[in-house]
Amino acid sequence: MKIKAFKRAIGVLGILSLFCLMLLPAGCGLPKAPAPARTKEGYYVTDYQGNQVYIPHKPQRILAGNVAVDTMLLGLTTSDHLIVVNTVSRNPMSSFIADYVKEVPYTNYSLTGIQLETIVASKPDLVLVPDWTSQTEIKMYQTLGYPVVVLKGPDSVEEIQNDIRLIGKAIREEERADTLIRRMNEQMEEVENRLAQVQGRRPVGLIISRMSTWGGEGSLFDEICHLSRIKNGIAEAGIASGQELSKESVIKARPDFFIVPVSRKGDISTFHKEWLADPALSHLEGVHHIVPIPNRYIYCVNQNIPYAIEAIANAAYGDLFDMTDEHLIRGF
Repeated sequence: MKIKAFKRAIGVLGILSLFCLMLLPAGCGLPKAPAPARTKEGYYVTDYQGNQVYIPHKPQRILAGNVAVDTMLLGLTTSDHLIVVNTVSRNPMSSFIADYVKEVPYTNYSLTGIQLETIVASKPDLVLVPDWTSQTEIKMYQTLGYPVVVLKGPDSVEEIQNDIRLIGKAIREEERADTLIRRMNEQMEEVENRLAQVQGRRPVGLIISRMSTWGGEGSLFDEICHLSRIKNGIAEAGIASGQELSKESVIKARPDFFIVPVSRKGDISTFHKEWLADPALSHLEGVHHIVPIPNRYIYCVNQNIPYAIEAIANAAYGDLFDMTDEHLIRGF
């Protein structure tokens, strides 16, 4: 997920953290892990940025601290191999893995990176980060002695699967990665076959997100809309991924319905209520058709994307899909 504001925030946080490290007096600094010794079971992984990363043994204390990567990891390994998860991963409205991570000891409360105190306290033997993490922050993790593998922040289903393959290599679960991708594709094919039976005009759905530069043409959400057989209102208004959504753009898109992400059951936030109550939007048909959808579908950047497609399709067409059998798609 590409979010310019996130990138800027991460850069500032990383610089401040590194500056604080430099100011600490000798002998009082943060504990630095020793450089990984070369071992018989050690191996190299080439990450998304082309870095050759040495991993001395199959990881047992993995830190991603990002809900998307946490979810992909649990498609390939068990929760006892995760030492940290993001706070969002523990919320069942925002995550497919809340029931799996209750016993994971550490929580990363940052949505833009990894808290310095968390990485130091948890002592991971592998750190996985998306490519929108600042180089300053990545260097800081490496300075502390941890192997760091950079993943692509996915903008498509293909890129999600590429990340799954890279994670599989990093944690020595390549066969599980292949199985996970196969199961993901099988489920997506079933969804596609069901939606192929839907005829007629494709309705326009427009998401109102607090991240006003997210969801435009070329984004992963745009692809989810296409696969759900609806038109993405943000893209219909000519807004590309990373560009700001304005009320004028919404009027131009003339959505048939609005999608509102929710992080608590039955709750539409005051932000969304006030946004949609703007008199400038009152003439739009879509303001009479507002569909709250859990965050785990809206911001789905993981192997459970078939369920995101089903949820968006149900918002547009009614109960096309029975989602009571929803589960975490895994490779084992």
